[in-house]
Amino acid sequence: MKVLLLLLMFQTLAAQSLNLGLNLDLPDLNRIQAALISQAENKFQNHVLTNLTEIITKKIPSNMPKISETCLKDWNFYIDKLNVSTGISGWALKMFDASGKLPPSGLLEGSFTRLPGNLESCLEVEAPTFMGQWCNFYVFNLPSKLSLKPEMPEYGNIFRFAERGAKRGASGDLINGLVNDVGSIQVGQCLPDSCTIHEVEEILSSLTLAGAGLYSFPSICKRNDDVISLTTNDYVVIGIITGFVLLIIIGTITDLVLRHFEMSDGLQSTKFVVVFQGFSLYIMFRKIFHVGENKDNLGCINGIRFLSMAWVVIGHTYLLISATPPPMANPSTIMQEFVTSYGMRTILNATPSVDSFFLIGALLLSYLTLQQLDIQKGGSVKFWAMFYVHRYIRLTGVYAMAVAINATLVRYLDTKNGSIFPALADQCADSWWTNLFYINNFREFLNTEDCMGHTWYMANDMQMFVFSPILIYAMHKLPIVGVSATGVIAIASTSFRIWWFADSEKAIGEFNDMYGFDEGEWEGKGGALPGEFEYVYSKPWTRIAPYAIGLIAGFILHKTKKMKIDCSTRNIVIAGFVNFVSVLTLYLVVYGKDPANTTELGNKLYQALFRTAWGLGLGMLILSCAKGFGGFINSFLSWGLWAPLAKMSYSCYLMHFNVLWWFVYQPTYRMYISQPLWIYYCIANVCISMAVGFVMVILFEAPIMHLEKLLFGFLGLSKLPTVNKYKMQ
Repeated sequence: MKVLLLLLMFQTLAAQSLNLGLNLDLPDLNRIQAALISQAENKFQNHVLTNLTEIITKKIPSNMPKISETCLKDWNFYIDKLNVSTGISGWALKMFDASGKLPPSGLLEGSFTRLPGNLESCLEVEAPTFMGQWCNFYVFNLPSKLSLKPEMPEYGNIFRFAERGAKRGASGDLINGLVNDVGSIQVGQCLPDSCTIHEVEEILSSLTLAGAGLYSFPSICKRNDDVISLTTNDYVVIGIITGFVLLIIIGTITDLVLRHFEMSDGLQSTKFVVVFQGFSLYIMFRKIFHVGENKDNLGCINGIRFLSMAWVVIGHTYLLISATPPPMANPSTIMQEFVTSYGMRTILNATPSVDSFFLIGALLLSYLTLQQLDIQKGGSVKFWAMFYVHRYIRLTGVYAMAVAINATLVRYLDTKNGSIFPALADQCADSWWTNLFYINNFREFLNTEDCMGHTWYMANDMQMFVFSPILIYAMHKLPIVGVSATGVIAIASTSFRIWWFADSEKAIGEFNDMYGFDEGEWEGKGGALPGEFEYVYSKPWTRIAPYAIGLIAGFILHKTKKMKIDCSTRNIVIAGFVNFVSVLTLYLVVYGKDPANTTELGNKLYQALFRTAWGLGLGMLILSCAKGFGGFINSFLSWGLWAPLAKMSYSCYLMHFNVLWWFVYQPTYRMYISQPLWIYYCIANVCISMAVGFVMVILFEAPIMHLEKLLFGFLGLSKLPTVNKYKMQ
């Protein structure tokens, strides 16, 4: 305490010696605090600040029917203990000290948006009749056209939030949008644990709405005795996981016995070995890390797939850190750097990373299917049936396990800063079926929650896949017609985007009117009306252009597979020009748009054309690499290291948001964010996400692929898996 008093005296003397005209006694300190808050309000157009201190130090009226007597008594007992003139109880001071307050340091940098308090200190509080609990709640000015869910910030709202800010153009507007789009503050408060989260919500609503024009709700309350009990669904998922683990153990033991003990050929070919050896860890590891020669010269796709996956993780890391916790002490400063830095365009313009997946998925689908159609003379009913069944099993097996884990076991991933996982689990428990039917990108029509929001990509990819045989078969039978029809689809999708972004606000209104979406009805559901994310970002008719380009690129590769192109000077010059145009196109898509200084017309043109341009540029580059003219670009993208990482990318995509949510909800303190620190987090998140993806491949993806082979083999639809035979040395 003596040190604190000496520090205050030192600050006072220093200020006086600098002739600042300040006499820093306590009344003037209050005046300075009020001035800081006022200046911050003017800078960030936030009128929550003035009322915040009043909200968290008010007593509860005795006539609130939804508040238990114990909660009311303990809450008011705490407030009374704070207001005594002398001898404030130590536990009351500790609760107040553990609560977020104004003004924090860095107030003019926007640090008021996150006031977490001190969770650990709060949970140490022992009052005479209660323990401390830490509650994180939002306080904000509620516009007439906005309503938010109290459970969590939805994925869709986050993406729309970021895109809305990114297209505003002016740097100041963008920063204000990213830091404080709805004038909200997140505050951590230490409260009596006798109050439930619903009572806390009722109290906050009463205290803040009464004459303050504000709205608040708690997102989470955390106490020492928090226990999440296992449910029936949890036990079911644990049982399924245990089953896979047992299969892997049996398969590994079987394989080890075959490797280290001499067995007859007859014994090695028994059905037991055929069934279980494929689950061996050794065999699965060998398949994942095997890097063989790519006969079709498409090794560059491995590099593109992994780098795109890393780009997705990095982009989402920046997105979540900027739009959700951890609490930043300098959001205004870091967002200024985030928006104006040239290199940060890699993040702000990162959404083409998913278009890479659409392109390479369609390219491989078209290329391989056309080969099979040539072999089978156009295919048969069995061929097309297997076409769909294999695809569904291949994608849905590990996807279903990811959904199951997200609907159950993720709730036990404890995070200090208020776990978001229980809310995520509840959403998946209600809406899992939309994911497995691949219609989760139409949830606004289904009136469902958002389970694993980033899997809108999965729904789009499957929906495009379902209709792809029409185009692929047309390319096989009538190439000109098939290619032309596919090109028309790409042009139509691009045209729709041009129409939409010419006046997106008008387009949103027309769509909501067309579908009969009423604003009051949607606010009653706890969400904003469908907008750009629902109608443009996550719908197949606006994302199909790169996919269509991929189908055409696959057709070109198929038709030129046996065509040898000599390395004449003329061909080298043409290939060099194609490479230059493709790389320039990709560069302009990412770095050609300055989010801080883009004109309205420039932004509309970019939004309308960049996905198609990305598909064309990347498609040309892959064709050039496949035909042997990729040079050092092909050498880099075909590097053997990328092959194993590319095999893990699908499972990594499914699970990476779990890693990111866990990460951003860890800190319980305000952090000064810098670019080096952000980059460090990105590298860590990529590595951890790939590691989690690897576990999912070993535990589910690879075993399910083996189960599929066994199923088709025993049904007589294909051959049974071959047995790996080992010769004793």
